[in-house]
Amino acid sequence: MANPNWKPGQSGNPGGRPKIPDEVKKLLAEGADKAIRFWLDTLGNEEANMTHRLTAAEKLAAYGFGKPKEIIDMDIDGKVTGITIEVVRKLDAE
Repeated sequence: MANPNWKPGQSGNPGGRPKIPDEVKKLLAEGADKAIRFWLDTLGNEEANMTHRLTAAEKLAAYGFGKPKEIIDMDIDGKVTGITIEVVRKLDAE
């Protein structure tokens, strides 16, 4: 819900998101490469714990293809079932 202390259209962060320094971006990119290699190695390791292998597969799928939309399966007065979180947020914002 909107903050009652703000006027319509007023941002809670007028300066925007802080800029990430280039050297930090470089370190994050290197770390991402290592994480991807680790997940691939874990996924391909038949001796690894199955829970770890599944987690690696989920991470690779989420970062490679994007996370799927989350679904809320609910019943409101017998009318709504299987609604996405995105829809709930839009309804909540109204």
